[in-house]
Amino acid sequence: MARITLPAHAEFIPAWFVFTAYMSIAALKPDLAHRLLFVVPALTFLSLALGDLTQVTALGHTGGFLGLLCAGIAWYVSFAVVAEETWGREVLPPG
Repeated sequence: MARITLPAHAEFIPAWFVFTAYMSIAALKPDLAHRLLFVVPALTFLSLALGDLTQVTALGHTGGFLGLLCAGIAWYVSFAVVAEETWGREVLPPG
């Protein structure tokens, strides 16, 4: 039987999925933007982990696109929080 060699990160990406998944549960109370900031990375890590473990390229690509979405959400949330603190009012709605 041929042995399948997995990438080194195939071991720690599932751990990041577990972390972001339970942090998503803890982040259910705040606004939509903060919820998405934890749910989307959890889906990203799940997709990347499954892609590595199953060797399905499409899952890895999906994880990559979800990672880009996560970055956009993080930029939005960080600007919204800093702008609100700076100007003392809501500049961008958190959802």
